[in-house]
Amino acid sequence: MILEKVINRISIQSEYKDLVDKYTNTILAEFKGKIHSIYMCGSIPKGTAKPFKSDADFTIVCVNPKDIEYERLSTIKDRLLEEYPVVTKIDTIICSIDDVLSKPNEWGF
Repeated sequence: MILEKVINRISIQSEYKDLVDKYTNTILAEFKGKIHSIYMCGSIPKGTAKPFKSDADFTIVCVNPKDIEYERLSTIKDRLLEEYPVVTKIDTIICSIDDVLSKPNEWGF
Protein backbone atom coordinates (compact mmCIF):
# COMPACT_ATOMS: atom_id res chain seq x y z
CA MET A 1 0.00 0.00 0.00
CA ILE A 2 1.33 3.43 -0.93
CA LEU A 3 0.03 6.45 0.92
CA GLU A 4 0.50 9.90 -0.43
CA LYS A 5 -0.60 13.15 1.10
CA VAL A 6 0.72 16.37 -0.32
CA ILE A 7 0.84 19.36 1.98
CA ASN A 8 2.35 22.77 1.60
CA ARG A 9 5.65 23.26 3.37
CA ILE A 10 5.04 25.02 6.64
CA SER A 11 7.10 27.58 8.43
CA ILE A 12 6.99 27.41 12.21
CA GLN A 13 6.16 30.75 13.80
CA SER A 14 9.31 32.43 15.10
CA GLU A 15 8.05 32.34 18.71
CA TYR A 16 8.02 28.53 18.61
CA LYS A 17 10.94 27.65 16.32
CA ASP A 18 13.49 27.14 19.11
CA LEU A 19 11.07 25.03 21.16
CA VAL A 20 10.21 22.78 18.20
CA ASP A 21 13.88 22.37 17.25
CA LYS A 22 14.93 21.64 20.83
CA TYR A 23 12.06 19.17 21.38
CA THR A 24 12.81 17.18 18.23
CA ASN A 25 16.58 17.22 18.71
CA THR A 26 16.30 16.22 22.38
CA ILE A 27 13.84 13.39 21.70
CA LEU A 28 15.94 12.03 18.84
CA ALA A 29 19.10 12.14 20.97
CA GLU A 30 17.49 10.71 24.11
CA PHE A 31 15.83 7.81 22.29
CA LYS A 32 18.51 7.34 19.64
CA GLY A 33 17.68 4.63 17.14
CA LYS A 34 14.19 4.08 18.55
CA ILE A 35 12.35 6.89 16.74
CA HIS A 36 11.05 6.52 13.20
CA SER A 37 9.70 10.08 12.92
CA ILE A 38 8.25 13.00 14.84
CA TYR A 39 5.23 14.95 13.62
CA MET A 40 3.53 18.06 14.82
CA CYS A 41 -0.13 19.01 14.55
CA GLY A 42 -2.35 21.73 15.92
CA SER A 43 -2.04 25.48 15.96
CA ILE A 44 1.76 25.81 15.83
CA PRO A 45 2.28 24.20 12.41
CA LYS A 46 -0.94 25.82 11.17
CA GLY A 47 0.45 29.22 12.09
CA THR A 48 -2.46 30.12 14.37
CA ALA A 49 -0.80 29.62 17.77
CA LYS A 50 -1.07 32.35 20.39
CA PRO A 51 2.00 32.87 22.61
CA PHE A 52 1.38 31.90 26.25
CA LYS A 53 -2.07 30.51 25.33
CA SER A 54 -1.42 27.64 22.90
CA ASP A 55 0.03 24.21 23.52
CA ALA A 56 2.42 22.12 21.41
CA ASP A 57 1.14 18.83 19.98
CA PHE A 58 3.61 16.16 18.83
CA THR A 59 3.32 12.56 17.67
CA ILE A 60 6.30 10.23 17.98
CA VAL A 61 6.25 7.27 15.60
CA CYS A 62 8.47 4.32 16.49
CA VAL A 63 8.78 0.63 15.82
CA ASN A 64 7.93 -0.28 19.42
CA PRO A 65 6.19 2.30 21.65
CA LYS A 66 7.43 0.40 24.71
CA ASP A 67 10.93 1.62 23.82
CA ILE A 68 9.89 5.15 24.79
CA GLU A 69 10.09 5.54 28.55
CA TYR A 70 7.27 7.85 29.62
CA GLU A 71 9.11 9.08 32.71
CA ARG A 72 12.10 10.22 30.62
CA LEU A 73 9.75 11.83 28.11
CA SER A 74 7.87 13.61 30.89
CA THR A 75 11.13 14.95 32.34
CA ILE A 76 12.13 16.32 28.93
CA LYS A 77 8.75 18.00 28.48
CA ASP A 78 8.86 19.54 31.98
CA ARG A 79 12.34 20.92 31.34
CA LEU A 80 11.27 22.42 27.99
CA LEU A 81 8.17 24.01 29.52
CA GLU A 82 10.38 25.80 32.04
CA GLU A 83 12.72 26.96 29.28
CA TYR A 84 9.95 27.91 26.83
CA PRO A 85 6.91 29.27 28.72
CA VAL A 86 5.54 30.48 25.37
CA VAL A 87 3.46 27.24 25.36
CA THR A 88 1.00 26.17 28.04
CA LYS A 89 1.80 22.46 27.76
CA ILE A 90 3.37 19.87 25.49
CA ASP A 91 1.17 16.96 24.44
CA THR A 92 2.79 13.89 22.94
CA ILE A 93 1.19 10.84 21.37
CA ILE A 94 3.39 7.78 20.97
CA CYS A 95 2.43 5.24 18.34
CA SER A 96 3.96 2.52 16.23
CA ILE A 97 4.59 2.52 12.51
CA ASP A 98 2.03 -0.30 12.32
CA ASP A 99 -0.58 1.95 14.00
CA VAL A 100 -0.06 4.59 11.34
CA LEU A 101 -0.08 2.17 8.42
CA SER A 102 -3.13 0.26 9.65
CA LYS A 103 -5.25 3.43 9.95
CA PRO A 104 -3.72 5.82 7.44
CA ASN A 105 -6.72 8.13 7.20
CA GLU A 106 -6.89 8.76 10.94
CA TRP A 107 -3.54 10.55 11.14
CA GLY A 108 -2.98 14.14 10.12
CA PHE A 109 0.40 13.48 8.62
